[in-house]
Amino acid sequence: MNRKKLVSTAVASALVAAQMVMPVMAADGGEVDVDVTTKTAVIRVQVPTALAVAVNQFEKGDTGSQIFSDAFDITNKSEIPVKVSVTSTATVGSGVTLLSTRKAAEDSEDAEAWLAVAAMTEAGKYIEAGKTIGDLTEAGDNVATFEQDSADATKAKTEQAFYLAAEETPTVTYTKVAPTDADTLAAAKKISYAQFYELTSIATQPTDNDTLQAQVDTADVYAIDGSDAVTFIAKGTTGATYAAGNTYYTAAADPIKAADLAQNKVYVYGQAGTAAAGGVAGFRYVGRLSEGKEVWDDNDISHINIKYDIAGVTGTKYDDVKADCVYGLYAEEKGPQAVLSASGLITVTGLDAGDTKVTVTGATVMADGVNETALNSKSSTWNVTDAEAKIQLSTAWVELLDGKEATVTINLSAGDPIVITGTIAK
Repeated sequence: MNRKKLVSTAVASALVAAQMVMPVMAADGGEVDVDVTTKTAVIRVQVPTALAVAVNQFEKGDTGSQIFSDAFDITNKSEIPVKVSVTSTATVGSGVTLLSTRKAAEDSEDAEAWLAVAAMTEAGKYIEAGKTIGDLTEAGDNVATFEQDSADATKAKTEQAFYLAAEETPTVTYTKVAPTDADTLAAAKKISYAQFYELTSIATQPTDNDTLQAQVDTADVYAIDGSDAVTFIAKGTTGATYAAGNTYYTAAADPIKAADLAQNKVYVYGQAGTAAAGGVAGFRYVGRLSEGKEVWDDNDISHINIKYDIAGVTGTKYDDVKADCVYGLYAEEKGPQAVLSASGLITVTGLDAGDTKVTVTGATVMADGVNETALNSKSSTWNVTDAEAKIQLSTAWVELLDGKEATVTINLSAGDPIVITGTIAK
């Protein structure tokens, strides 16, 4: 018979106690270095590479605008929403003055003009049905008027901002660009705004799934087949599949502009489709020329530079602003605005601003040789509607200010006063 060896309770307790006081061996520790990379979205915005703008004094082929312009169409082909900030800078003749209102240019007897940029309100349209380009004025929400530089009167500038949507579920396609001579390089540089990445062929090309996977584990990989079709394999993708006949590349970390492309290098750019709604915008130039100048030509408005900056925005940011966009154009709250015409009509618009209605409480006028005096109901009366107030200076006021540059300070029930200037002419 086998006998079991019994351990007494006392001995067992002693063993447990001994085990509890024995030091526990710790496992060896270590450290891990992780390089943080930036995962960028594909951004491409399609714009014209050329645009025709002409002084059109006799309104040939246009209705109501003496500045003819092609449309500058903007289409978002990025996989995320984008903001496109556009700055237009015009070069004007040394004897030309740009005015702030269309009406002032129509009434002027000098070499003066009104020049503006009008954004589309829907595809191919700039104003509501039944009206023409000629009905556009500086008061339009989609109109931005050029302002002359106080330091250099030959330059005038205006700015716009557009927010454009992306497809809800974008599918990105990639295109190889490999200029080999001057002609193919010139053609590549005409590709409108895209982020080009220079590609470098992997030194030891993958030969099977495992060697390809090893590359994909460390970097984004671009596979280009014999027909130049590009397949993008994102870093970290599992199950990468090797294909004989492909050449495998990695891309530079930073994009370059089309202007910086070079011959005998390989590049890639990506683009998505266009969002069904909210992914397009556009603008054109409009203007009115004074009849006081007998002949207007391209020496008077000789050049327009269009600079556009493009930035990706988050979906949340786009959702915050899209309600304030009309066909992509973002109109920031301007608050009350005012103009003074040559005939002495003061117009204040945008009075229904903010949560509390803003009203005009009074105004003062000052000019060289004329004391500052309060406008009051004895000489002139404000004509007020919901969002606009007008006051026509009396005949006595106009005679007093004739030929002088007047400064008008308009006091509001909320916010800072508006200060405007203008020359009165009977």
